[in-house]
Amino acid sequence: MAKNTSNNIILISYLILFFLVPVYTSKAEYMLYSSLLKDYNHFTRPVEKGNLSVVVNVGLLMHQIIDVDEKNQQIELHGQLNITWTDKRLSWDFNQFDGIKKLRFPKNVLWTPDLLLYNSVSEEFDTSFPVNILVNYDGTIIWKPPAILKFSCTMNIVFFPFDKQHCTMKFGSWTYDGSKVELQTHPEMFDTSMLIENAEWSLIDKNAIQNIQYYKCCPEPYYDVVFKFTLQRKTLYYGINLIIPCLVVTLMTLIGFIFPSDAGEKTSLQISIMLSICIFQNYVADMSPPSSDSVPFLGVFFIYCLLYLAGSIVATTITLAVHNRSPKSHFLSYMMIKILSKWLPYFCMLKRPPTRLYNINDDKKKYIKKEIKKNEHLKILKLIKKCYKDNCYDNDDLVQLLLLENILDNINEYKKVFKENYEDYIVEKDYEFMAIVIDRTCLLISSIFIVISTVTFFISVM
Repeated sequence: MAKNTSNNIILISYLILFFLVPVYTSKAEYMLYSSLLKDYNHFTRPVEKGNLSVVVNVGLLMHQIIDVDEKNQQIELHGQLNITWTDKRLSWDFNQFDGIKKLRFPKNVLWTPDLLLYNSVSEEFDTSFPVNILVNYDGTIIWKPPAILKFSCTMNIVFFPFDKQHCTMKFGSWTYDGSKVELQTHPEMFDTSMLIENAEWSLIDKNAIQNIQYYKCCPEPYYDVVFKFTLQRKTLYYGINLIIPCLVVTLMTLIGFIFPSDAGEKTSLQISIMLSICIFQNYVADMSPPSSDSVPFLGVFFIYCLLYLAGSIVATTITLAVHNRSPKSHFLSYMMIKILSKWLPYFCMLKRPPTRLYNINDDKKKYIKKEIKKNEHLKILKLIKKCYKDNCYDNDDLVQLLLLENILDNINEYKKVFKENYEDYIVEKDYEFMAIVIDRTCLLISSIFIVISTVTFFISVM
């Protein structure tokens, strides 16, 4: 109980001291504020005559590029406006006021130009923070409101990812024409000395100009200050994560033409590569604004790659079809055989390997032997046994003639069977060679296409 009483006494003592201690302020500063604002009206312009205009200097200090939205064609940055003008109503002799040379006023107390960013896309059109205004003893007024500026900028991504974006910020008075407020560029104009480096973009050029426009509605001129700057995209990220993988994936299609002509995996490989290119194409499309005026060169390059891959799949299908052709089911015209067997091999530096009997593989040999064994006319042993039962062996000449006749028939039959199989074998080998020729031709055409398209792309965008 005693402890609570002592705490209450201490609290009451602090309150008494707080209310009884006088608060001292600078009398000179108080008198100066009172003198300046006594007859001041913040609705009137700071001019001696109504036909004169207030000269307002506008500059910009850029701190940071927050975001560049290519899809919506918008840029967001953090900056600080540097606005100065002269108001002789707010001038004083600092020697009469204890040497006070500067005063600070809230924005709503003094007259300020109604400057707005014309191409703003922010939900809050005026995003500047209402900071105090600095007033010098000679009547010079300095106002530096910080702001998050979000404005429209027409994006040209034809040369993506080697593109440069030229953007502008247009500041002007919303209600005053040039006869009332004349906007001029600040001596510092466009300051980027405190700019934080952006990870994706580099500021390579900047400028500020005064612009005078005349509208059909009004004869008076309208002044505005335009800040122009150029951003260049840093290409390292996109080169490593987009361009190089795309080139590597495209080069993988050449492997499909190096595979054996009867390998069915070639089609699966090229379809997988086509899907990969589609993913890259969708990535570029997501970044592009929905416009039909221009298409990025990289997107065009991807489209050519897709067309090339589609052609590669068709060529691979034709190669497999030619390789697996059979002379009993398919027939090629003489002109097609001449093109695939003579002309194209010459340009592709291919030479057809010689076809000899010993080149027949074991499967063909087994097939021929099997066909011979199935033939009833080749079973000589049955004939010999028959002659033995009929006592043909008594007549040696007759036996020999019969044996020779049957041997000759068997040889002719064997020759016929062998000729048919060998002709089929030669035709099949011709088809296989034609498939190799088609593969080699597609390999050369693909290599030339990839080199030309890649060089053309880099020449166009660099």
